[in-house]
Amino acid sequence: MNEALIECLYGQFMAGKATDGSGFKPESWPLAIDAVRRAYRGTGNVDEAPCRNKWTWFKETWKNFKILEGMSGMGWDEVEERFTADNKVWDGLAKVQCT
Repeated sequence: MNEALIECLYGQFMAGKATDGSGFKPESWPLAIDAVRRAYRGTGNVDEAPCRNKWTWFKETWKNFKILEGMSGMGWDEVEERFTADNKVWDGLAKVQCT
């Protein structure tokens, strides 16, 4: 379902349907909703708000990954697909987040 959303929005991006604010033109969302509906196996309703919210979540998560990627002491574990660091680095990050 997430993959369907991202693939559709990527297609819209490639078609020039993105906006300057890392969003998409209104005509992109019905296509994205349709793609998610086709991939969704649940019983709930899929409409525009959850799709937009998920896209916003992906953008915010990407920003956080880019911050971690640029930090000294961070590594990437290809097998586990996660960031790695010594406890000292994680502790310092936790202190910054709590203030």
